[in-house]
Amino acid sequence: MDSIDGYALPADDVSLPPGAPRGERTFTSRIVRSGARRQTLHLSGSLDPGWAGRLAAGLAAHQISVVRATARRTPTRWIAEIAFDVLDPEVEPSAIDFLALINDHAPAPMPPGGVALSSHRVARTRRDVLVELRAVDAVGFLGRILHEFADLGLYPHEMRVETLGSEIRDVFRLQSAAGEVPPEGIVTALRARLERLAAR
Repeated sequence: MDSIDGYALPADDVSLPPGAPRGERTFTSRIVRSGARRQTLHLSGSLDPGWAGRLAAGLAAHQISVVRATARRTPTRWIAEIAFDVLDPEVEPSAIDFLALINDHAPAPMPPGGVALSSHRVARTRRDVLVELRAVDAVGFLGRILHEFADLGLYPHEMRVETLGSEIRDVFRLQSAAGEVPPEGIVTALRARLERLAAR
């Protein structure tokens, strides 16, 4: 694998959770080429709860398909690895400002279509809500499903995204924006919303 980009960004340019210690206000991003059109984005640093949804929507707007991703929040920072395929030959990944996508709170245009689940499972735990999803692969799926979560005030503190063949297999551990276990009413609303998406 050849590294084609790597940089550290200044603290004041980064989306940060309220009260984050200044010494931890750093963010690093690096792209590694892993195939003809396959790239892997490595992220580490302080990010607010909605960063993943904004990044996923921004990638979809550039016709970039996320094929595999892992991300988790530690007590001091996020660590993420996102593998994606560039579907438009005119798009050069090294020219994309990933930080701008993460910080762009304006709704990103999404490809046509919606979320249609083939199966789902929701389980409430002592510290979060575990959600497992299966669906047919589609550009923009991750951004759309993260938007569905955020609409209920739910954000992943850990996620594993994978596309096997034409099937999406995603696992999310969701908490509130404050990092707390969602109340039962929100979990019930989440189950109902996923049921509607599975009925499409």
